[in-house]
Amino acid sequence: MDATLGRYRELKDSLSVKYRGIDISQVLAVYLWVWAEAKAIEGVEEDETERALDLSFLQGIDKSKVIYFDIDRKDHQTTFNDICSSLNDDYKVIDIAFNVKYKQHRTVVNKWLSRFYVRASQRQCQLTKREREQLSYRVCLVLNTIDELYAMKKQLSHVTHFVSYSAIHPWNNLLCQFFRLQHAKVFGLSHAVHYIYTDNVPIHCLNYENLDVDYSLVWGQYTKDEYLRYGVKAKEILVAGYPKKIEVQQTKNANELKSCLVLLSNPDYDATNRKLLTMLSVLADLFTFSLKLHPSCNYEYYSHWAARVGMYIIGKDVQLTECFDKEKYDFAIAVNTTSYYEIMAAGIPCLRYRDDEAYQMTYGAEEDMFATAEEFARALEWLRGGIEGGTYDDVARHTLHYAMGIGENKYREILSTDER
Repeated sequence: MDATLGRYRELKDSLSVKYRGIDISQVLAVYLWVWAEAKAIEGVEEDETERALDLSFLQGIDKSKVIYFDIDRKDHQTTFNDICSSLNDDYKVIDIAFNVKYKQHRTVVNKWLSRFYVRASQRQCQLTKREREQLSYRVCLVLNTIDELYAMKKQLSHVTHFVSYSAIHPWNNLLCQFFRLQHAKVFGLSHAVHYIYTDNVPIHCLNYENLDVDYSLVWGQYTKDEYLRYGVKAKEILVAGYPKKIEVQQTKNANELKSCLVLLSNPDYDATNRKLLTMLSVLADLFTFSLKLHPSCNYEYYSHWAARVGMYIIGKDVQLTECFDKEKYDFAIAVNTTSYYEIMAAGIPCLRYRDDEAYQMTYGAEEDMFATAEEFARALEWLRGGIEGGTYDDVARHTLHYAMGIGENKYREILSTDER
């Protein structure tokens, strides 16, 4: 078992206690993973013991169905808005992204109780005195917020459907658990193509390991097959399709395969990003490489790197959809990202960089993967032959339907029914 995964599970099991019916470890899962990876619990302030999430966004809800979003990512916000636009007007839309607020909440009882929970966790995992102290601060913030939420229980009793975008994040998870306890139907929305990791397990495993909903809406059949194989907790896993409005484009016939859009992965895979760019740097005279960074990558570092080796960097405020230009880009290379599918759907053929030491590959054509310069040359020739012979578009359409659910959009059908 990976060291981070093992430590995460140890921390989570030790804190698997319920307060007013809500599992604290589920709410804190993302933080527990970050601390397990860092091998230390840090960065938590004592003032969290006197705060709670400001839940004013739940006041005055005049509808029985609610759809909720709070992630500070513009690309995810766009996807959320696409889902909302497909629903009937019987949903109350709550979007507090970039605007999460906290309020004062003082209680001696929760300070004591949080310390008790953390001390009890010592039976299963070893924590330093400072770690116990810091962890109890964060637990107290959660307990305070649960109390604030239960104070609103009566005015939320009419909610019959609660839909959360990415139900694994702390406040999303807390709200999902609360509304399940109130016997509302709780739905979790996927935000990418998900698959089950067996080696080098990253934080993304929380997408299925920490899912606490009645119904999980996934993009394509591939994610459903993976979830069923793992044994996801959701009562039902429903294929809802790709939420963005997109038509699969054909690749251009006259394609020199010279201009390349490079889609880099998140900072967890910086070492992989750099290995790929080092390989491509010796080919900068033969190809034009434009780098599209993951939103959380170090823009300054990659800008300097690109300038030094003769590559181009795409502005950090430019969203991926603005790169859907098959006349400008002949092909793309993706590093462990769902963007592989999205760029393919835009009619830009895409290859995938394989780093067996860092991650497993998701669903796609075996021939479009490469790990060395020699394999890159072979993958490029396969791509050239597929484009010229007209077979690549068939491969792309099959991949996109199975993995992404492109061509289906069942969000209104699933979320607007009262039968479930």
